Amino acid sequence: IFQKTDNMKLTIITICYNDKEGLVRTLKSVECQTCKDFQYIIIDGASTDGSVELLKQYTEMIDYQISEKDNGIYNAMNKGIKQAQGEYCLFLNAGDSLCACDTIEKVHSLLGGADFVSGDTICTFSNGHTSVWRAVNQVTTYLMAIYSLSHQATFIRTNLLKQRPYREDLRIVSDWEQMFYELIICDRSYKRIEVPICEFAQGGISSSQKENRERERQ
Repeated sequence: IFQKTDNMKLTIITICYNDKEGLVRTLKSVECQTCKDFQYIIIDGASTDGSVELLKQYTEMIDYQISEKDNGIYNAMNKGIKQAQGEYCLFLNAGDSLCACDTIEKVHSLLGGADFVSGDTICTFSNGHTSVWRAVNQVTTYLMAIYSLSHQATFIRTNLLKQRPYREDLRIVSDWEQMFYELIICDRSYKRIEVPICEFAQGGISSSQKENRERERQ
């Protein structure tokens, strides 16, 4: 049974579009969590591959769900932010999965004290290899100019996202732009936690469109 408290620390948002196989991995990793004290939101872009039917099997654990056409990834993410009630948001999109069934239990008491809280990411490749994307100890302008934080392993204070949602005119790097603006320009606080948060399958839009990504960053 998914038990919520009045002062919820966490909202997990999953956006998906025609990725039923990836969505299964994501849903199973959320369902098995030993700590159930989080809000779970699904924003589906009117999938036609059976994803909507799949979601009917998970209605008990989903607090808010919508399936309708959107104007891209960040439009969908902003829809989720509007519904978010937790102190922090974590974006765990279709294909991403929480590392272990006790991930949220480990993280729950560590949330707070910073605007951005980041853990480690396990990157998986199609050839079966994996690598660890470790959270940095400190965020610098140099780091953010050439790199970023792992979006799937970073808990972001919800009120920052509500005050300044993701820019929808950017198609690929709006999550990086949001982090750069808040952490570097506005000097928001950051904390590293030594917990593996998620498994991330390499090959998403930002990793497969390198030239477009760099153009948007400029």
